[in-house]
Amino acid sequence: MSYTGTNPIHATFNWNPAYDSYKHVALWGNDNLGDGTKTKPYRTIAKAIGTATANIVIGAGVYREPIISNPFSITYAIVADGNVTIDVFNNSLFANAGFFTLTGINFRGSGNFICSASTDAQAIATNCTLDNCDIAQKYFGSFTNCTLMNIPNIHLVNYGSYSTLTYCTIYNSYFSLVGRNNNFITKCIIKDSTLTLGADGSATGLVAFNYNDLHNVSIKLYTATSYRTYIDINTLKADLTLLNSTYYPSTAFFGLYFLDPLFNKSSHGDLSLAFNSPCKNMAYDGTIIGSKSIGLNFVASINSATSAFDNLSLVNITIDGTTGALTMTDPTQLAQATLKPFSNLLGRNILSLPNFGFSSDRSGQYIDATPDLDLTGVYAAGDTLTDGRIYIVDGSGGQIVYGTNTLAVGDRFTCKSSVASTFSNVSVASYVREIIEGPTRSNIECRFSNGTGTFKVNGDILTTGYWYYLSSGTATLSSVSYTAGQYIKGDGTAVSTSSGIIEEIFTTGGYQYYELFGQVTCNRAGNVITGTIVKGNGDPAFDRSTANVFKIADKHCQPRYTIQPTNLIP
Repeated sequence: MSYTGTNPIHATFNWNPAYDSYKHVALWGNDNLGDGTKTKPYRTIAKAIGTATANIVIGAGVYREPIISNPFSITYAIVADGNVTIDVFNNSLFANAGFFTLTGINFRGSGNFICSASTDAQAIATNCTLDNCDIAQKYFGSFTNCTLMNIPNIHLVNYGSYSTLTYCTIYNSYFSLVGRNNNFITKCIIKDSTLTLGADGSATGLVAFNYNDLHNVSIKLYTATSYRTYIDINTLKADLTLLNSTYYPSTAFFGLYFLDPLFNKSSHGDLSLAFNSPCKNMAYDGTIIGSKSIGLNFVASINSATSAFDNLSLVNITIDGTTGALTMTDPTQLAQATLKPFSNLLGRNILSLPNFGFSSDRSGQYIDATPDLDLTGVYAAGDTLTDGRIYIVDGSGGQIVYGTNTLAVGDRFTCKSSVASTFSNVSVASYVREIIEGPTRSNIECRFSNGTGTFKVNGDILTTGYWYYLSSGTATLSSVSYTAGQYIKGDGTAVSTSSGIIEEIFTTGGYQYYELFGQVTCNRAGNVITGTIVKGNGDPAFDRSTANVFKIADKHCQPRYTIQPTNLIP
């Protein structure tokens, strides 16, 4: 792992049957043999665009393609399913682009990201991250809930329409906004950046520049000869009035702040907000501004007491004593890392779980994965399977025979009618399900708890491997002292406390699979909010019916990461 902090990414969506008609792209696809379906995707984005099909789903992974352009006069909707990175290193993306709507994609590299370069073009980006790639947008452009970081040149010049940036975070970048018509920049965080605001003559100018936080931002206003860093809105408004009241109407500038947004760890790309960030209630409607929500900062350390990880439970993981980076001791073997529990005592809905990248690829490969399965179609021995479809063996531990191969639960196979069109059981009855989506979803294991209701007092044994929460007072276990708000891992010895309240939080098991990105949701027993969690939204059998999907706001959370060696191949 090359990263030691949280980095929430809002780049996923729950599968919808409507997406079945989209063209699909995956790293394991084939431009020559594929037909763009989920089970036979194309390999490149350019191939999918070349089919003139308006809607495209990109499977998880890192894509490196030269020039991606729109040769047709149609609007493309390109959506990321999972963690999708397009590497624009020394290349141009969407050169001479037509119409694009982009959702949930990470663009990284030192190439050019050209939103729109002709009078009839437009580009709309939502929940995207652009890192270290130039942005040149000449006409209509819209960015919503996007992160723009480490960018040498963000140049928005709208000749024919307008540009909007809403709920965006701009960090360590050069940002130039020039336009004839209406521009809107609202509810954004701009930090450690340079901002140039200009017009080209017949400008309607800025209609809205409000509810933004500008911290350590050098600003050059239209007709000004130098940059200036402002620390209050009154000084900025005074300069605006002197320079150009047409391009900078006083009604456009209000609700501006000049406070440190308190990113959790910007040096590691983590632009989520600390709990005490002033941006969490900054908008007029009391909402968080910028592209990231409140998050926690997790740091690994060789010191077990200060490490965010349960160091004693690490499997095949080495912590660097200087940087805190986690690496696989033997990259050919499975590895596992478990975080210590962390609290959500106010019961907020948990938006996303912390994720960690790997140095196997410059853009990061991610943890564990499971396929999306057909939950309605169960095929028993003797049932006819469809030629060319991919199946997985399911059941209670039995084996099947397909052709000449004996397969166990979890094994996958492709039906070939030339071999066999059905299967038989070896002993215990098993069945198979069709894998309906080839690109696997990145996921992690996690467990949640509101406490078991079991409390410990002075002299009680804390069960080995169980976790306890000290809500008040102090306690000592095996000569280690704990204070209120800390978690204690039982070691089979007696706890010493005079007035501490110690509640049992986690016993054994209880882990479910959750998708790494986007809202954390689950299925609960009895389909009621008070029911026990039975499946996370990363489980292949997760029920995505709206009435059966619940958000999670439990008070205690503990993620566990399993790193499969085969997932580290770029």
